[in-house]
Amino acid sequence: MSDTIPSWSIRFQIDAPTQPDSLIPKPGDFLALPLTHPFLSNDSYTFTTKTVKIDLAQAKTDMNSIRVVPNPYIVTNSWEPRNPYSSGRGTRQLHFTHLPQQCTINIYTTRGQLVKTIYHSSPLNDGSEVWDMLSKDKLDIAYGIYIYHIDAPGIGEKIDKFVVIK
Repeated sequence: MSDTIPSWSIRFQIDAPTQPDSLIPKPGDFLALPLTHPFLSNDSYTFTTKTVKIDLAQAKTDMNSIRVVPNPYIVTNSWEPRNPYSSGRGTRQLHFTHLPQQCTINIYTTRGQLVKTIYHSSPLNDGSEVWDMLSKDKLDIAYGIYIYHIDAPGIGEKIDKFVVIK
């Protein structure tokens, strides 16, 4: 006879919540599991939860996954919102993907002039940030090559470039 007790393991994972903190459990939340089999008097269920934590070694490695999409940006990209009016275009958008939970994105021209600073904060460790391609002075950016610097305190930094072709 075996000394092991048969058990199940269930893992719940949130892939892409639509609103920040919309599906993340909070104290006082409850989970209902409708079962199709009746309980027996000797059945026992135990739930253990773990707090969210960031693996710093993995987060440092993941800094290499950060991308600007699309790159190069050529006139438009497919997920930009459509203009609800009859003429003109909608908002331009560049996406920074695979960002750490907290970071600062500084965008520069090749001459070193600061174009825009974006502060990113998300409850997920694989976030994204959308940039409307407007400068800090709310002006449309010019075509050309841009340098971005991402600083994630306690994790690291990344410097790379992207191209805008209008």
